[in-house]
Amino acid sequence: MKTYSVRIMRLLGIEVSDGRNTGDRQDAGYCGEGPGLPRQVPNFKKSFRQVLNFERRVSPMHRLMFPPGPEFWEESFPACGLDGQSPIALKSKEAVGEYPYLEFGFKNYDVKPKKAEIHNNGHTAEITVELDPEPSVIGGDLGHLYKLVQFHFHWGSSDKQGSEHTIDGKRYPAELHLVHYRADYGNLSNALNFADGLAVLGVMLEISEKDNANLKSIITGLGKITEPETHVDITPFALQGLLPSNTENFFRYHGSLTTPPCNEIVVWTVFTTPIAISRKQIAEFRNLLDDYGSPLVDNFRPIQPTNGREVLKGALSPHWGYHGDIGPNSWPINIPRCGGQRQSPIPLNAKSSLLFLYPPFQFTSFDVVPEQMILINNGHTAQVMIEMPAGVPEPSMTGGGLDGRYVVAQFHLHWGSTSQRGSEHTIDGLSFPAELHIVTYKEEYGSLAAALDYPDGLAVLGVMLSVANAANPGLANMVQALPNVVVSETETEVTPFALERVLPSDTRRFYRYEGSLTTPPCLEVVIWTVFPTTYPVSEAQLQAFRELEDEIGDHLEDNFRPVQSINGRTVSIERYYKAQWPHEYERVGWRQYRVGLEKLNWFQALEVCQAEDARLMVANTDIYKQDIASLLQTYQLGECWVGLFADHEELGRDGDPWWIYINGYKVRSSIRPATMYIRCFRAVAATEATSDVVFTNADKLCATPLPYICQRDN
Repeated sequence: MKTYSVRIMRLLGIEVSDGRNTGDRQDAGYCGEGPGLPRQVPNFKKSFRQVLNFERRVSPMHRLMFPPGPEFWEESFPACGLDGQSPIALKSKEAVGEYPYLEFGFKNYDVKPKKAEIHNNGHTAEITVELDPEPSVIGGDLGHLYKLVQFHFHWGSSDKQGSEHTIDGKRYPAELHLVHYRADYGNLSNALNFADGLAVLGVMLEISEKDNANLKSIITGLGKITEPETHVDITPFALQGLLPSNTENFFRYHGSLTTPPCNEIVVWTVFTTPIAISRKQIAEFRNLLDDYGSPLVDNFRPIQPTNGREVLKGALSPHWGYHGDIGPNSWPINIPRCGGQRQSPIPLNAKSSLLFLYPPFQFTSFDVVPEQMILINNGHTAQVMIEMPAGVPEPSMTGGGLDGRYVVAQFHLHWGSTSQRGSEHTIDGLSFPAELHIVTYKEEYGSLAAALDYPDGLAVLGVMLSVANAANPGLANMVQALPNVVVSETETEVTPFALERVLPSDTRRFYRYEGSLTTPPCLEVVIWTVFPTTYPVSEAQLQAFRELEDEIGDHLEDNFRPVQSINGRTVSIERYYKAQWPHEYERVGWRQYRVGLEKLNWFQALEVCQAEDARLMVANTDIYKQDIASLLQTYQLGECWVGLFADHEELGRDGDPWWIYINGYKVRSSIRPATMYIRCFRAVAATEATSDVVFTNADKLCATPLPYICQRDN
């Protein structure tokens, strides 16, 4: 039998939702975390909120017919009685997990919106902002980008209560909820149909003697919306001021809206660090009136049962390590992305790599000593964070075939229990005692967290360490600080040193491929550069790393992932090639030619001709006719122009692309890092118009040794 309040709603013409199918909800402002009105039948035009307000004003029986307390919600909104409800009691000792591998990234939280409005909806004070693009959050192991919808508050009638969640038994006087929807679901309405449709950030408010200046605009607006269903514009402000100083420590669990209809569609993040609010400021919240004309206070839902749900401390990612049941073999099982097709590290081999000619790296601020360096033992590695002096650009790099500027985020190391192993990559079958990774993110994406959404978001420099008799002074400052972080989850300051001191002596030669992070969550977002030139360190310096402890107090060693399958990926190698060429040019008519004494591939020959400011060609004589014919037949190119196109004007002569000739046809040639392709054209008199044909074997063509020559005009 239906409850009395449900029967009343049926008489009013309102169809009551069971809270599971949310596709038809219309009013996103009614409930704190999201929409939540029962679906209206076609012949009933008023929303549920309007009906409540109407009945409240005309009938003294309103409170009896529509009991307002949370204990009655389940009667009208069945989802409020399900097993995955919010809020819950958060307890550090019962939570599982660890610090997140990926820190939160807040996009446009530091930008002042064009407009901000505060609204007393009878249940809370809700603020919406207008900003394009919207403020959003990624990272924090959420796995996706979430866009802000609104934010609101819950507070108590006294300073002893008000927050919805409790942390280790403590209830705060208020709690802020920043409500976001998952962006790739298109819009809020669509997102409401998915279990991870919303991401809500919970921020606790704690009483302070001083006013919180970041709340000033909100507090001023509260005085103008005392009555329910009133709203007013407030002075816009950057939302960054509402975030706690520490966003790395948090609880994570899957739950529900904390107001009807209580749908279980929320990924909850509750930060452990509170923000401040003064007694004077929180009193302004308590001056608001609710739908019944009573003081709007204690607008928090009681704690709900956890019902066996897993609550994580710090991250959503499963626990992982390098040994035993949580070692690398278990990663693809617990973290499916670790079983992807472009995983790292991989075995690198010079003979099987495609030769490439890349411009040299250009390092910015690598020669500048940072203002501060922090060394962290995070239980998995020794990691160094840097902070540059005011006005000095962050260390970054361009060139080396990278498409854009990449900014340094941190560097860390992987090492073995002995000097016979430790590196993650292998080169020509050899392992090295350790491998240093300098992690950078693409500047145009704005932050490390934002870059993780793109396949070229990160660029990591891999430096192999080798054993030498003498200690390397470049690493000395870091090694000296290691005894201060022996225990996991500790940090210390390092005497700052310039990043160029951890680069190998030769950065011109390197391997290049597209891969992933080598630790969970194994995101495939990395452009890898691995230098074959080693960085020498002493055995004593290596031993200092082996003295560190992991999360459970064991020696932190062999913290490297085994090599993964290449899965058909192209691995290229940049290296100089000094070919045997005559010293003199031979004059033929009004041109000069210099012919190679040995066959070279395109990249090797281009390097030689560029050094002479000459054009690269393939010798078109009877001697080589069979070679050319065989090439065209092997790669099914036909009689056409073959071109390798790129965006790098520096590879051209006088701003034009390079040209070669194959079998009498003119070839336009340059390179485009990582994505080479071939276009074929059929010549029409002196014009160059024709159709395009794309071939997938461009790398084979470029790697094929041919009788190239250099040509320049007299």
